[in-house]
Amino acid sequence: MIEQLFREPSLLKQKGDLFWFVTPSFESFLENYLPKFDAMRSKQGFHALSQKDLMDLPFGKLGVEKSWQWRQQSLNWIEDQLKQQRFEQTLEIGAWNGWLTKHLAKHSDQLIATDYFTHEKDGLLAIPPAENIIRLVADTNAITAQLKPNSFDLIVINHALQHQVDPVDFFKNSASLLRPGGVLLSIGNTFYKNPEKKKLAHAKSREEVMLNQGFDWFIHPIKGYMDYPDLQSLKDFGAKISWYSNMKLAHMKAAVDPRYPKYACVKYSKTT
Repeated sequence: MIEQLFREPSLLKQKGDLFWFVTPSFESFLENYLPKFDAMRSKQGFHALSQKDLMDLPFGKLGVEKSWQWRQQSLNWIEDQLKQQRFEQTLEIGAWNGWLTKHLAKHSDQLIATDYFTHEKDGLLAIPPAENIIRLVADTNAITAQLKPNSFDLIVINHALQHQVDPVDFFKNSASLLRPGGVLLSIGNTFYKNPEKKKLAHAKSREEVMLNQGFDWFIHPIKGYMDYPDLQSLKDFGAKISWYSNMKLAHMKAAVDPRYPKYACVKYSKTT
């Protein structure tokens, strides 16, 4: 089992088809938060995906949408990094509906897919059960402090690094969980030379949900973006930056107007 991976294994429990590793206070918070979040998604027009559409992601019927085309590029980069490798212990942070989980599972003896969204069509319960997949409800902003160092051979931060309180610290803390020879991959990263427009949009989004839905949909006071100092800090830490090759027009736009982002994948390899 996975108890040996956690600093406080007594917090680990199984509820239905999911494992949970949360403090009592965070579990109570989620019990109040998740129904409100699901109701907001319904008001925004979210429609539950069919099982076929879920299994086809990031391709299939939804693959024509821009957000899924971005994730197609993320998957292609992941596969290029992993090739035919297989990993004993993998951690995915921000598994969401499992669009990437099923692909990572092909490279993993055991994969722990973490998120705090549990919806059966838009969260962890959308991931089909498999012998080598453990679906874990956890506070993904705190998970790096709850796991033991030197526990994983592969860690993937799935379009989630900018949604941390401090993205660079989170990346470094994730790296501490790697075993020697382990690899940390972060996909779906955006970097702004001038983030002021993004900061305003981030704050406006939060305020609109507070006003229209009556709750704060930011579970933590996340940064919500990354800037060029973050980019430099990642480089100084030893991370390798790969710019999305199919985002050339977006990168040209960012070069002309620094309020627009550049898109990158980030890789860190632990040698010792």
